[in-house]
Parts: sequence; C-alpha cells; structure tokens
Amino acid sequence: MFEGQVRVEQSRAASQRKVHQSPFASTTKPGVYQTPPPSQATSEVLSPDGSSNMQYYLTQGLEDAVHREFVDNHSFAGAVKSQTNALRLRNGGQYLVFSPVSEEQLAEIERLRDANYKQLHFLYINPAQTLIAKLMPSGIHEVATSEFGRMLWKKTASMGDDLDEDLLDMRGTRYKGVSSSKEADSAFRPESSRPHETNWPTVVVESGVSETLERLRVDAKWWLYNSSGDVRIVLLFAIKEVGQEILIEQWELCPTENQAKTRLHPKDIIEMPTCAASLNILPAGTTEPGAFLPVAGSKTDPPALTPVSPSEPAGVTPVNPSEPATVTSVHSSEPAAITLVNPSAFVAITGTDDTTSVVVRGLKLNFEKIFARKPLQGSLEKDIEFTGRDFEKWAQKLWRQRD
Repeated sequence: MFEGQVRVEQSRAASQRKVHQSPFASTTKPGVYQTPPPSQATSEVLSPDGSSNMQYYLTQGLEDAVHREFVDNHSFAGAVKSQTNALRLRNGGQYLVFSPVSEEQLAEIERLRDANYKQLHFLYINPAQTLIAKLMPSGIHEVATSEFGRMLWKKTASMGDDLDEDLLDMRGTRYKGVSSSKEADSAFRPESSRPHETNWPTVVVESGVSETLERLRVDAKWWLYNSSGDVRIVLLFAIKEVGQEILIEQWELCPTENQAKTRLHPKDIIEMPTCAASLNILPAGTTEPGAFLPVAGSKTDPPALTPVSPSEPAGVTPVNPSEPATVTSVHSSEPAAITLVNPSAFVAITGTDDTTSVVVRGLKLNFEKIFARKPLQGSLEKDIEFTGRDFEKWAQKLWRQRD
C-alpha cells in the first residue's frame, strides 16, 4: 500500500500565514510603471470603516502588477492578450492595472470584455479612475469555481422544495460599493430573500494562483466591508499548479475587540473580516504545504483578530469535533499516515487520482448565512457540509484539466 504523509493545518481567527511572494517581475517599458514600493503603501490593517480606504485596494497585493496608461480599447486588448500569454507561461502576474479610465470608458471596456474576454473580472476605483483587471490563468480556475457551485447546488437540492433553484449564480454582475465597484469570480444570491438584481450575494468565491493569496484576501475584505455585511461568506481558492497544492480560506465578519476606538467608532466590540477557517489540499506524500506554510510575524499576515470563542475558530462549527481524523487509501482500507498541526483541527484533506484519498472532517457553511433566513422547522434544511471526500473529488477534477 502506498502510504503518504500529509500535513494538516487549521486557521483560527488570529491565524498567521506566510504569503508566497510572486516571482514575477515586470519589465519597465514606455507606458508601463510599477506600484509604489511597500513602504509607501497603506498598512494592511484597516479601520472599522475599511470600505473607504481606497489606497489599500489600489496597492495591497499588487506590488508586482503591471500598470498601464489607458489609451483605447485596442491597446487594452493587446495588453490583456500579452499578459494572458505570459501568465500561462508562468512568466507574468494575474493582474493588470489601467488608469485613467473614466466611467464612460469603463462601459466600453465592459462591452469589449463581454464579447471577447469573459475570463476578465474587474475592480473599479472611482476617485482614482483606476481599473484593476483580474485574469483567469487557466481552465483549472474556471473549473474550481464552477464545480464548487455544482457541489453547492447538489447539496441544497437534497433538502427539497427546489432549494437549489432559489440560489442564483451571479457571476459577472458588478456590485457597487463605497466609491468602487467589483465583480466576483462566482457569487450566489438567494432569490426568495433577496429578489432584486441589485441585492448583494450572500456567498462569494474568488480564485487565483498561489502567488496572489495576499490580493485574494484584499478581495475578501472588499466584499465584507462594502456590502455592510450583506455578503456573509467569502471563499478563497489559491491554486498552485506546480506541486498541485490548493489552499481554501473561509472569510466572514466576526466580532472582535475594537483596538482603534474613535468618536466615529466608539464600540468595544466590532465586526471585522476574519479568516474563520482554512484547509490545504496537498499531494499524497507531501509533508509541508510549500506555498502556504504559516510563519509567525510575516509582514503580509492578515490583521490579528480575536475569535468569538477562545477555544473555537470564529463563526465555524466542526462537522464532527469528537471524531479522530482518518486517512483512507484509494486502493486499501488501511489508514495512511497523517500529521495534525492542531489535534482539534476540523478541516484537512489531501489526495490525487492515483495516490491517497483523505476522508477527514470537512467544511460547514451556515444555512442562514447562505439563504438569509433560518431553516424551516420540520424540513430537511440545515447547514451545508462539504466533506473531505467532496473536496477530494473536486480537486481530482481540477487536476484532470492538466492532462
């Protein structure tokens, strides 16, 4: 029997995690300029009114992004094509930044995108007239979001009453926040409780290469802050194709101590964007999550926040907290080796097609946060659980796109 050792980690609200720095350096050319160095960028720690911190959204996680002066749609299309080719060759980053872009020009760019570049998703900062374009590097990332949506609909369908039909896929919709607007890689809105197109989704999914993890976290905060909490859950998929590693983070607004009281924000307890849970999906035999190993004191760590309860991650309930984690081989019922970073971790899996499948604890999404209402009494409605087996099959579909 093949026996693979895997490392499992859980992220509490105060988790500290190393962000894999992008190796992609941009060459300075006419019309191309670099983001100001980190020393000039705004601190990652946002005020309680983080939605209005435009400099943060303009700079954080974009240190290696290529900035271009916007001229016209023709030059925009050329820049997108060039960057997409570089990204697929692993010789370029996932983000392009254009300015100045007026709202009228943005409308023209959107028409061009909808016709020819549907893999692009936008964040537009109104005061700076800046457009941040996010490229999808491969079909793997598209499959990651679409297959997760399929899993979500399948689980809601099992609860009856056509519940899956109530959950609308809002990908491609641009949502207006504070002096900015953004599109998600995927988003879900319950039609019965939020019937209008302008209503915010309850669940958002953002996907990216592992090097963009810091920027994905910025995206999570944008959704939670700018929706004033109407977006309840943001899931981040950071995918490292070389080495076949995936990190999933679940972000929510969670109560924490207000460490920066002001006259505008005098409360002792406030809600802040919090990484409530995380899991790594690693190849069997991997003992270290190479791109995602947490390092204390990392300069790119998310702000330290206090969990709701000292003994549990904020806003998350273990699927089976009393059951020991187990790992099952694809070809044998004997357990393979597994190492838990924290014995109380509730999320952890690994596995690929021909090696080891992990059947451990999973991820639980609160029903009320997804559907903006409580489960009906006497019905099958309940929190939605994604097991280790669910994510194992999901990851296998992703990696088959490489064949």
